[in-house]
Amino acid sequence: MSLSGCLSVSPQMPGLVSCPGGLIVIGLLLLLSSSSVNTQSEIWTNEVSDVQYGRLGSNVTLLCRDARDRTSVEWRLNRSSVLPWQHRVTSDGHLVLVLAGHAAEGNYSCHDEQGLLIQTTRLRLGCMSSLSLLPFTLPSILPLSPLSSPLPSILP
Repeated sequence: MSLSGCLSVSPQMPGLVSCPGGLIVIGLLLLLSSSSVNTQSEIWTNEVSDVQYGRLGSNVTLLCRDARDRTSVEWRLNRSSVLPWQHRVTSDGHLVLVLAGHAAEGNYSCHDEQGLLIQTTRLRLGCMSSLSLLPFTLPSILPLSPLSSPLPSILP
């Protein structure tokens, strides 16, 4: 395809037009030529309303806060209703993951009896470091203005 004043449209990269003078014009051809947009993945990533952190190897409880009838809550991990490790759903609709490992990380969602989404939570797991219990000072790499005084240390 040839455009007025331009050399060609790249068949390998729709929307890329090469023009004389070394200018590259990126058009909206790709955007306009796409008749359907996959919104499912955008909706899924935007639905994650909460991030919860837990400790590896411990029991982790995820809450389904807005469930009306909590006895019929269904939990899913990354859109699958199959949870591949030991767990239980409490009488108030919360999900308890027993001795959670790395495989338990991901996007959890609780659904009502019609399968409608109630809430989503992203679970991240890690280990507590003994260093997190030590007092700390701000790193010396923080820039200080010439007018400011040094920050006091909280170490004895």
